[in-house]
Amino acid sequence: MKPKVVGEPLVSVVFPVYNGEKLIRTALKQILLQTHKNIEIIFSDNLSSDSSRSILNSIVKESSNIKVYYQRQNLGAMTNVNFLFNKAQGKYILLAALDDYRSQNYITEMVKVLEDRPDVALCIPQVHMILAHENTKVYTINELSEHQFEKSIGRYYQTLFSFPNVSWYGIYRASMLRKLPPIPETFAGDLIFIQMLSLIGRFKYCEAAVLEFVMKEKWNTKSMDVRFFYGTRKDPRKIPRSLIVLMNQIRIIIEARIPVYQKMAALSILGVFEIYKTGLKMCKLIIRNLPLSDKIKMKVSRKFYFRFMKPSWATINNHHLFELREIRPIIGIEK
Repeated sequence: MKPKVVGEPLVSVVFPVYNGEKLIRTALKQILLQTHKNIEIIFSDNLSSDSSRSILNSIVKESSNIKVYYQRQNLGAMTNVNFLFNKAQGKYILLAALDDYRSQNYITEMVKVLEDRPDVALCIPQVHMILAHENTKVYTINELSEHQFEKSIGRYYQTLFSFPNVSWYGIYRASMLRKLPPIPETFAGDLIFIQMLSLIGRFKYCEAAVLEFVMKEKWNTKSMDVRFFYGTRKDPRKIPRSLIVLMNQIRIIIEARIPVYQKMAALSILGVFEIYKTGLKMCKLIIRNLPLSDKIKMKVSRKFYFRFMKPSWATINNHHLFELREIRPIIGIEK
């Protein structure tokens, strides 16, 4: 590793690992090639069943800036991220997935933003959504200007209605994270966490930093989602997922360190969002059950999506693949 640059703030790059034997070394190489050199790299293996552990055992010997931890049981993805956040010593924290690609100036450019703006809790990169088996850019996440609203309630509104989920793989101000309770160890814990963060700090978009996010070829099944969020822990299968998420959303508003009037406003916005979400589900159900051919249903779905669902930040790069990934599921067609 090259010498640290004097005066650069320490950035903790944290990697949650589960069965990442094919990806660990490539992910590590990407970080070592970053133009920002004052970093610590932390891996936490969530009881992988492949050779991840032996690979991590070998790379930890390569540099004093690399730390590796091994969980004794699979605690679920959010628990593993909470563990990593607690171990990080840097002024800033980069949450990194093993299979994503980052431009070499990724950390440098986003740290510039964070250093210039002490009120920013999360710096968000420009994101290219890549479908791996096609090796094709499907759409781009950019121009997130709406997340720079002055008021926390405006930011909270955006996290509910139009926040791109993948943007949580940005760089965080560690001092802001310390003000929050742990990420909820439940379904949609990552989204609930971003909603928590929006109540206390601003989000800032950095076009100069580019993340290529690899989309899975197929959607997760329910059992895959359960294992992802809960690991080997017991999951509350008898409680509907939507209710679990809503209960946690209400809890984080009540526990947030914000004035009572802001809590009331946030709860009201959450109520509106639940009505909106229910309306969308009903519309999708109606479209699916229309006595029409799939071709006609697709035309209806396109109009419905672009009228009511397409977020302002999405620039479509491949319309065919975008339709496959985002529009066809509305009528239950996955291919």
